[in-house]
Amino acid sequence: MVWSVEQVEAVAPSPAAITGAQPLATPGRWFDVGADDRVIWGSFQGSGAEPYDTAVDHVGVGYLCTCPSRMLPCKHALALLLMWSRDLVPIGVPAVKVEVWIQRRHARAVQEASAWELGDGAGVNVEAAERSGEEGAEEAAAEARDNGDGAQNGAQNGAQNGAQARGN
Repeated sequence: MVWSVEQVEAVAPSPAAITGAQPLATPGRWFDVGADDRVIWGSFQGSGAEPYDTAVDHVGVGYLCTCPSRMLPCKHALALLLMWSRDLVPIGVPAVKVEVWIQRRHARAVQEASAWELGDGAGVNVEAAERSGEEGAEEAAAEARDNGDGAQNGAQNGAQNGAQARGN
């Protein structure tokens, strides 16, 4: 199901991100663009020598872009989503690198769901883990450490906070 413009705006990290994405959301600025029932992809030729390869998992909601932005989703992912929501992205078959990214996301989601079912509440931010290089892995590991035991720890903290509020 194609997202509405309002849904795209809802995932934007800020109103400025949507403002920055609007002028990029024109088919003439993109090449190798396509969409299927799970992912949208395309390459954007910015001011640099190399284009930014961008993909959006519109089912599991994830973003991948080779641009240097630390914002998630970046303006390129938002622009791609805006074009898709306006029916400006043709149906196609994803490139191998996009298919590999989606398969890895799916495998991580299955693994994470299995871990939760087994009582291992140490959730990892999939988006942070997908960022390229060691920085993304370090960030994901740091977030997992910061989350402690995930839901189990959160429930304990909630119970402790409630007891403190009641004066126990």
